[in-house]
Amino acid sequence: MNTYILTDAVNKTRFFSTNSNTNEFEMRFWQAIARLQESNRWLCVVAPKRMPNKQLLTEAGIELNRMLVIHTHAGDDVAKITQKALKLGKCCAVVAWFDQLDKQERETIINTAADSKAACVMVKPTYVGINNTKSTIKVA
Repeated sequence: MNTYILTDAVNKTRFFSTNSNTNEFEMRFWQAIARLQESNRWLCVVAPKRMPNKQLLTEAGIELNRMLVIHTHAGDDVAKITQKALKLGKCCAVVAWFDQLDKQERETIINTAADSKAACVMVKPTYVGINNTKSTIKVA
């Protein structure tokens, strides 16, 4: 299950969770992201857990020539990378995957997105524990 937190350029925040990982959901997700793209600003994807192939992205309407994907390494601070991408003001939207995201980091990202007049989608996976029970990362 993933929890999605979307903040748009006018600081309206929405939350939703889903355990859907079908091709149909992935296509709808990227189509929604494509609607956020503006011709003179970039789409930035930070620390993706799984990226679809270029064909799916193109079919979804993503402008690949205005898309930057930042892959992270262990120890990289995804929240700081996301904030920096937003602060530069060159992005119409930033989509970032987080293993950990506390309330303070979330609020800072939301405020930075509003200041930048950009959308931000924060994706947090819910992990399945050793005994196959779901353990949710607190979104607080």
